Amino acid sequence: MKRMLVSVIIILLLVAPLPAFATDKVSDWEDFTGSLEEARSLEDSEKAATAITNARNIFEKAFAKQIKGFDSTKLQIHQGLNDAVQAATNSDDQGIAIGAELAEKTTLGLVFSAFQIHIEAGNAAQAQPWFDVMAKKLKLDSNHDLVKQMDRINRNPQVTKKKGAKVIDGLTGKLAGKVAEEVDEALVAADPTSAEQDLADAKIKAAEGVAYFRAMRSQADQKLGLEEAALVAGLLDQFFNASVDENYDAALSAGTLIKQNLEVLETSKNLSESQLGKEIDNINKGLANAANQVEAGNVDDAKKTIDEGWSNFVKIEAQIRKIDAPRYVAIENIFAQIQGKPEKKNIMKLRQTFTEVAGVDSGEREVSAASTTAEIFTNFERIQPILLALLSLIGIYPIYLIYKAFGWTHKAWRNIGIFMLLLVVPVFMETLGRLGVELQIPALQVLSFTANEFAKMAWVLLVLIAFLFAISGLRSFCQQFGVKAVGVRALPEEPFPAPEEIEEKTSV
Repeated sequence: MKRMLVSVIIILLLVAPLPAFATDKVSDWEDFTGSLEEARSLEDSEKAATAITNARNIFEKAFAKQIKGFDSTKLQIHQGLNDAVQAATNSDDQGIAIGAELAEKTTLGLVFSAFQIHIEAGNAAQAQPWFDVMAKKLKLDSNHDLVKQMDRINRNPQVTKKKGAKVIDGLTGKLAGKVAEEVDEALVAADPTSAEQDLADAKIKAAEGVAYFRAMRSQADQKLGLEEAALVAGLLDQFFNASVDENYDAALSAGTLIKQNLEVLETSKNLSESQLGKEIDNINKGLANAANQVEAGNVDDAKKTIDEGWSNFVKIEAQIRKIDAPRYVAIENIFAQIQGKPEKKNIMKLRQTFTEVAGVDSGEREVSAASTTAEIFTNFERIQPILLALLSLIGIYPIYLIYKAFGWTHKAWRNIGIFMLLLVVPVFMETLGRLGVELQIPALQVLSFTANEFAKMAWVLLVLIAFLFAISGLRSFCQQFGVKAVGVRALPEEPFPAPEEIEEKTSV
């Protein structure tokens, strides 16, 4: 009995430290970032400097001493903290925010490097606490694919190196997405044509973009190569300096190039994205091309690219509408603007809105508050298939009346009936197509002329044929009644059959 008790105690001692260590790492991160956030919120410069000093002490104890090497990265972190302290001394709130962001995200990069070292060494247990910090910062919940992947690695440590490489790629993609997101937000805040322009916020967002790239710099060096990674780093410096100098055009140009270079890394986050996130990512890539086409003066090509983006959006609009109605309405409105008049700033704004929707889908962002207008608009979209079905049924009724009144033997009325029938067919198609959009059935989606180019061609062809039948039927009427009109040949008047005569002929 005594031996059994000793064995149980030993097992508990072996197992207990790991969860405690993992929890402590997240706790250390929260203390570190909490001190930086406190410094940003304090109005007293001396207290703000003290909070930053406290953050420095936590960094040294919890991160710097436990992660060997990476001296240049640690130097960058200290530089950010020093800049924040100096800004606090000068009562410079913006300087504190920029220094704190650079220090925080660069520390995240140090954490990421520690995680990668343990994964590549095949040690899942020691990698887990560093992953927990990454998951905390990137807001990855327990249902996230990367979190589930780490759980599988811990249950089967033999696959740590192989499966862990995919987790590293996924985290790299998430950080690349963060860089692009901060760049987009900085451009929106710096937009001189916007009523919500906030230059101070634009500078802070630009600093966050720089800092997030620092967090993934070692992975960028491996994935992109040293030269291209250095190019992106240089572009980010240009972007930040242009934001500080309030040079919007230069910031926009640098920001576009940054996102193009990061796209190869962003595709890595597909591991951690839902299907909706992947669809949004594809749309955003097309919009990036459209923005480049506009900048190059190829407006017609940009319009075609935007139309393709619209068709792809229609296929997932029901999903977007369910998770974030206000942003869905915003996407509809911006698309309407750029389809008629493509402008780079609006295309970038649309990309940002799609990115925000992807963030809501992954749980990284909050759902925006819905206005009454947005609620009315989205409710109408939900019942649209029912309304279209009713229109289809209503459209059949006049055809039924023509048949009952005049039969189907009189050429003029028959052609008018076919004309009306052909006009109803596209409504039926759109009804099924919209139902496919709502229920996410691709086979039905192809029938919607808003989602499929072939359906649009079929709709145009059906309308053309319908008009030809209408012309034929109405010309017959004009000829019989001796009406003079363009394209109508006069014929000897013949009596027009009454409904009773038609009924008699039919009965015979």
